[in-house]
Amino acid sequence: MGVVGARGGVGASVLAALLAAQAAERTATVVVDLCAGAGLDVLLGLETVPGPRWPDLVGAGDVAGAELLAALPRWGRCAVLSADRERPAALPGAEVLDRLGEAAGAVVLDLSRAGVLADPSVAMRCHLVVVVVGRDAMSAGGAVALRVALGPAASRTGLVVRDTGGLSVAEMEQATALPLLGRVPRDRGLALGAERGMLTPGLRTARAMTALATSLLGPR
Repeated sequence: MGVVGARGGVGASVLAALLAAQAAERTATVVVDLCAGAGLDVLLGLETVPGPRWPDLVGAGDVAGAELLAALPRWGRCAVLSADRERPAALPGAEVLDRLGEAAGAVVLDLSRAGVLADPSVAMRCHLVVVVVGRDAMSAGGAVALRVALGPAASRTGLVVRDTGGLSVAEMEQATALPLLGRVPRDRGLALGAERGMLTPGLRTARAMTALATSLLGPR
């Protein structure tokens, strides 16, 4: 599953992590950071936890998926493959994702919007692409650009709407020509926790994530 923000600031990385945590309740799961920059491990409070990051895997396509999965840092039950804020590096090839897919029951990709627009090949391999939007015109425009870039994979793409902005959910569906997968409420506590590396959703968000994960992944 790929998760990508239609614009910056809609919380796509947070949603990817929370969906991965839900998936990890059902099967062996890894969330993969494909947004070069600060690193998903910072968001999850794992930056000091030992384990391989993207720079350690450059040119390491022959590593066994099960071995890699076992070595990765853990956020609860979920394995995390993150970029490294102190060691920028080009992302390894898709063979690493293939090997993780062989070892894990679920792979959740935290996709970069710019990366998808420049080269949608990785996103097009996903069984489902989740586009995270606010209820605003910039989100609608960004989602349309992603839909066009994904081409045939747009048939496996849908919206998760964050409750920010003045447009209605129906208007977002109509503007983007993408189906609604679910809604996530505004959660100021979650945003503050994310700034401190303590990603803990409030009750309304937790319920929304459980419902969304059940819809996308099936019951536990």
